[in-house]
Amino acid sequence: MEIKNNAKNEFNNYQQEIYIFDEFMNSLVGDRLINIGYWEFIIYPSSYVKKRITNLDDLESVIKTSIIRLDQAYTPITNNSIINRSDNYLYSYAYSESNIEVFASFLSGLIIWNSVLWEDMKGGRTIELNRPVLTIKSTVEQISVLYHFAKKYFESSGIKNDVHIKISLKNTNNRMLDGHIYSRPTPEFYIYNMAEINILKKNKLIDLYNSHQKIAIKTIKDLFNAFGWYQEFEIDPLINTIIRNNRYL
Repeated sequence: MEIKNNAKNEFNNYQQEIYIFDEFMNSLVGDRLINIGYWEFIIYPSSYVKKRITNLDDLESVIKTSIIRLDQAYTPITNNSIINRSDNYLYSYAYSESNIEVFASFLSGLIIWNSVLWEDMKGGRTIELNRPVLTIKSTVEQISVLYHFAKKYFESSGIKNDVHIKISLKNTNNRMLDGHIYSRPTPEFYIYNMAEINILKKNKLIDLYNSHQKIAIKTIKDLFNAFGWYQEFEIDPLINTIIRNNRYL
């Protein structure tokens, strides 16, 4: 789909900040992500203002108000909620043998959040097919948390623009969608055979405020569709069960 010129120009204005994040990410993790699946979330207001949020103190307050608790952890801020400062953005990261997660928030309202798939960090593969997997549960939780955080962030920041959210799943080639923990294994043909999945959602601010969970569910379905799973009579009950069983979503 062709993007209108004004939309392209607005996104291009964020590219320098995205480049700053990518440079930091590369300096931190090097080549560890070459063979590891990971989420990349990019959230940004529909129009660019370099200092939409006036200063880093205000930005830090917005972020701390927007953090989501998930079980015993807090997300997307990592590393015991330590927030580091640079010239025009705040960042947090976790880097270990079992987890890689990097988050940055810019004064412009741009947010970038990269998080590795725990399935890969723990060596998750289908035994019979020796394929990397993406579990249904982790997908529902990750995208639900993303939209919940985005809702709280834009409410707290007072930003009035519509919200664009780009969701990318990297290193997906030959990856299998896996739902065995619900005793309902997905068939072998739910496999994605390209390097990455990209989904761009342009959300009205009022919709994000009032219906963030519905938007999240639609996005989750879009991702499952990419794997060739279209049966809503199977998908809907699983998504609803996962969300219902996690009080933080």
